[in-house]
Amino acid sequence: MRIVVVALSILLAVESFVLYKTGIFDLTPYNFQATSDYVRAQGSWISDTNRGFIAETPVNAVEIFCDRTLGYCMEARAYKHRNLTGSLLSQLFQYKITRWTPEEVVALLDGGAGTIELRFDIRKKIVTMTEAEKTEHEGARELPAYAHLGPDRDRLLLLGSGSNGRNS
Repeated sequence: MRIVVVALSILLAVESFVLYKTGIFDLTPYNFQATSDYVRAQGSWISDTNRGFIAETPVNAVEIFCDRTLGYCMEARAYKHRNLTGSLLSQLFQYKITRWTPEEVVALLDGGAGTIELRFDIRKKIVTMTEAEKTEHEGARELPAYAHLGPDRDRLLLLGSGSNGRNS
């Protein structure tokens, strides 16, 4: 697991540096691979709602790797936040796998303020995300928010049309 984390971190750092230096944001093409023991997906998160973190970071590149034996998924994400510094940022998320069947993998990140759930539809080769905040926190944003992992060209079409997502 440690080797996977280090490899994803290095890949994310190199990709972030190249994007930052070149100013080129032709990001990761969509790719989905699955076996009985692992799932791997690459692409860009595309917001399906006009709320949540993905709506605030429409320029992003993502790689997710899930290992059934270890019971975890790792997501490496590079993004440019719309309203903050304008710098390219990167994060590494660890999700606990809660369900693994031949049709679907579900993984959950349970943080202090909220949760992020990933769903991998093995047959359709689709990855979706649901972001939710815990209700006990004052000043919670309007959530849940939904997103799906897709090709960069879809995200560019949405940005070009002036829309953050597909549905309000």
